[in-house]
Amino acid sequence: MSDLNLYNFVLNERQICDLELLLNGAFSPLKGFMGKKDYDSVLDNMCLSSGELWPIPIVLDIKKEIKEEHKLENNSRIALRDHEGFLISAAIDKYVYVNVMRPFTSGIFLKYSKLENVEKINEVKHPIIREALKILNFKTPQVEITTLADIPAGTGLGSSGSFTTALLKAL
Repeated sequence: MSDLNLYNFVLNERQICDLELLLNGAFSPLKGFMGKKDYDSVLDNMCLSSGELWPIPIVLDIKKEIKEEHKLENNSRIALRDHEGFLISAAIDKYVYVNVMRPFTSGIFLKYSKLENVEKINEVKHPIIREALKILNFKTPQVEITTLADIPAGTGLGSSGSFTTALLKAL
């Protein structure tokens, strides 16, 4: 176990390849390793449980003995590492939601752990939101961004990266 109460699982070369293909979107529409429902559907019908064509199962195969020894269950929190111990990914059941709307009045309205109401992008105090708006070259400062997350900031769990990805995708 690590200091974040994650079981450290060392991946073999094939598992690393599968993880990299999941992370870079090459296995789209998969968002992660398959659960039992998708796995069974692929074996029986060569498609995901959603009905999308998918010919091969993509699973993180952990030996039964390891699961039992470390009391791992579905949705357990694990750290995925390479053979040198480098953390590649962590599977943690947390979320980040970003909602973007166009309000009826001009201005930039932000709702996260604080509230902001400003007129110009440079006045935005939240550094990630400010830089995302700059990068995407928002011309009309008429936007409302609401965020909700259960990934604590400053824990090393990737909250800023997860937040940035969700924000850029929503914008």
